[in-house]
Order: sequence, then C-alpha cells, then structure tokens
Amino acid sequence: TIKRHNHLANERIERLVYVSCNPTGSLVKDASMLCGPPTKKYPGRPFRITRSQPVDMFPLTSHCEMIMTFDRMPMDEYLKYHESP
Repeated sequence: TIKRHNHLANERIERLVYVSCNPTGSLVKDASMLCGPPTKKYPGRPFRITRSQPVDMFPLTSHCEMIMTFDRMPMDEYLKYHESP
C-alpha cells in the first residue's frame, strides 16, 4: 500500500512501476489515489495507467499478482481537463 507522501508530488517522478500481491485490494485503492485529481494534500499532476500485466507466480492457486505502470499525466493533457473556465 502506498501512503501519499510529498515525494509523489515531485513532478520529476514521471513513471512508477507498481507490483501488487493484492490486485483487488490495495492496488485498487492506490491506483485511485495516484490517478485521482489534485488535492490540497497532493497538489501534483496525477498519474495515469499506461500498462498492466497479470503474473501468475503460483499457478496451483487462485492468487495472481499484477504489475502496473503509471505515467505522469502530460502537462497539456492536465491543463485540458483542469483549467478554470
């Protein structure tokens, strides 16, 4: 689970690769936080999901891991959706 820290607001971070052992739990929560709109607590441009890949590391179980790539939303796209009218 990611706890939102000030370092994630650092816009020099352009890409995150997230490896989840709990795709239906913590990944859902963290993805919504990373891709959500800016807030007072996290004023930086959001990320967007650019790739995901399930990985079956334990084939004899119903468990599956997920690798997901998050890329920072480009500034032009961010401004398109977040400019004041």
